[in-house]
Amino acid sequence: MVLKKTTWLRLNLFFLYFVVFVMNCFAQQERRMQDQYMLTEEQKLKLQIIVHAWGEVNNPGQYIVPDGTTVLELISMAGGPSKFSNLKNVRLTREETYTSANGKLMRRKLIYKINMDTYLNRNKMERIHVLKPDDVVQVKRNSWFKFEAILKILTQIAIILQGLYYSGIIDTRN
Repeated sequence: MVLKKTTWLRLNLFFLYFVVFVMNCFAQQERRMQDQYMLTEEQKLKLQIIVHAWGEVNNPGQYIVPDGTTVLELISMAGGPSKFSNLKNVRLTREETYTSANGKLMRRKLIYKINMDTYLNRNKMERIHVLKPDDVVQVKRNSWFKFEAILKILTQIAIILQGLYYSGIIDTRN
């Protein structure tokens, strides 16, 4: 009987130590996570904006990015250019609101054509556009895409004709 009570007491103490140990681990982890988000006086929280990446990027879609993000950085966030991208033909579409001469509030769509190839592969430095809220960056397709699409269609036609020839439906002896 005494042995059972001693064993029971030891198990309870072990369980209590275990619970305290686990709680201490979670508390330390929470303190470390809080340290990641503390802002000093020199740091400022950056404004986040919503922009869109379309076309020949590996992961097109809507992105929430820090204010001050460039077109190049957005393309990188979107997984980079796909194999069919034409980096000479990147378009930035932006809607802008302005006041006309008669005081009326007007909207206009601005489209900038950006040659990322010039920026990336040459010594000539071009201005890289900084994104604004609701900007749309579209990477156009290259001509290789059209060639590959036509080649796929011709290959499928050739396979169908070959099947018809070997099945005897098409007879070339006549």
